[in-house]
Amino acid sequence: MFDGQAERGELIPLSGDALRLIRDLIRNYCGICFDDTSHFLVQRRLSRRVRIHHLDNFRDYYRLLLYDRKREEEMTAVIDLLTVNETYFFREQNQLRAFSDEIIPALKRVRKNKKIRIWSAGCSTGEEPYTLAMLILERSDLQGWDIEILGSDINQRVLTAARRGVFRQNSFRCTEPYFTTKYFREEDGLFAISDKVKQLVSFCYLNLMDPLRAKFIGQMDIIFCRNVFM
Repeated sequence: MFDGQAERGELIPLSGDALRLIRDLIRNYCGICFDDTSHFLVQRRLSRRVRIHHLDNFRDYYRLLLYDRKREEEMTAVIDLLTVNETYFFREQNQLRAFSDEIIPALKRVRKNKKIRIWSAGCSTGEEPYTLAMLILERSDLQGWDIEILGSDINQRVLTAARRGVFRQNSFRCTEPYFTTKYFREEDGLFAISDKVKQLVSFCYLNLMDPLRAKFIGQMDIIFCRNVFM
């Protein structure tokens, strides 16, 4: 039985030892690292999971993550709660300029089959791969080319949002009005991305620490992974 404080929604105590056990488990599972300064973040975001399973403390929750028959499902919930998904359209202008002005022309010179595959690893809610798709559509010299853009993430919640393709104003802090007018439909303060952009992009769940699943991605010409390295 868990205590009354936890039942009312207050934070469950998280000892330093329990924090280290949980953060090491997460790091080994997917490569995401938390230091001692993340103590409150982990405690605040996972206390509800401890209560949902009617556990007394975080050590019992750690054992559940290790041995429960639904541990994979629970770990997915943990990752969804702990991952940071800050992103917006046309983020990192220098990177995008290099993509458009240097990398794409270089690939065009050597790619005889007129096919380019691009991977946004750690795509979050989809702003990065959709940005790449818009930049591709702006190039008349790529008409008739087979362009495939893949966005992957370990957070199932953000992938659902990415596939939906509907965004709030905050996602456009670096976007020129030209692109919002041309590639989005506004309704009630939300912006739905056009089908011609969506058609270039697909999304999949992927834990980059899982080598078997990663093999299914296949060969890529360009990989965007700044969010992963962060």
